[in-house]
Amino acid sequence: MSIEDKEIIKKLERELKVLKSASSQWKNIHTLLQQTNKKLFETEEKLNIALEKANIANKAKSIFLASMSHEIRTPMNGIVGMVEIMKQTNIDNEQADFLDIIGISADTLLFLLNDILDFSKIEADKITLECIRLDLDKILTTVTEIVRKQANDKGIELIIYIDHKLPSIYLGDPVRLQQVILNLLSNAIKFTEEGLGLLVVI
Repeated sequence: MSIEDKEIIKKLERELKVLKSASSQWKNIHTLLQQTNKKLFETEEKLNIALEKANIANKAKSIFLASMSHEIRTPMNGIVGMVEIMKQTNIDNEQADFLDIIGISADTLLFLLNDILDFSKIEADKITLECIRLDLDKILTTVTEIVRKQANDKGIELIIYIDHKLPSIYLGDPVRLQQVILNLLSNAIKFTEEGLGLLVVI
């Protein structure tokens, strides 16, 4: 065998060794990829299961909130109705004041229940807005009476000003509008320092 042939054989042996090493590395990489893909698949399955459980829990929570809101609103509406009936009976001024406080407290609780019910409807994509005649003066008067004690306790003067050029009857959702105004007023009173006047211009 010539020297040239020996050199060629050595070169081929070196190349073969390099190829075997590369092949071994590729097998290792391929194995790692398979293991990674398996872990990714298992993680994805676990995530899907967790999401499904979370969705079921949220749905159950929404159903519970809606159910409880309805169940509590029924006796609360009864309380509000009885307060109005009692106001028409022969009572003195002190009793009338007590009934006003009961009525305002009941109305406040009803607003909170409506908020809870709305949250459950939003989560269930079932929220709807009414488009009916609403009396703005009546809504503002009701909201003012609800938050008046909260304002008085902080020494805040509560003034509602309505431009008389505006019509008193509008089309919209009176319950939602009342909720929005009540939330705005409650937050304004909450974050207003004692002694400052509170002016709401509509």
